[in-house]
Amino acid sequence: MRILRWKKPSKTHKVIQMISKIHEQQKKIVLAACDKELLEKTFEDKKARIEITENFYGTKETTEEELSENLEEADIINLVGEKTIAIAIKNGLADPDQTLKIDGIPHAQIVKIKE
Repeated sequence: MRILRWKKPSKTHKVIQMISKIHEQQKKIVLAACDKELLEKTFEDKKARIEITENFYGTKETTEEELSENLEEADIINLVGEKTIAIAIKNGLADPDQTLKIDGIPHAQIVKIKE
């Protein structure tokens, strides 16, 4: 079993306001992350609805460096928000053309298939 550890941000590293939580489910690492300002809000449009809860997304403030490391280790990833998804795109894990928008808020789900 892999264990992901949170690192304290360095004093020279800019803290980006994101929230994340790591879940372990059926021997898989599930990472949930969102932009901080979206926490505890609900968004919906004609096609979908999403609730951004502390229970799933957590309360851990996360830097870009931490999120990048955890994106690499996670098997399943659930992301909400411009800043959070931009980091996944920067790391080559999300495609901006495949990102959903729910009530104007970007949302991406990533499942890594390992052979």
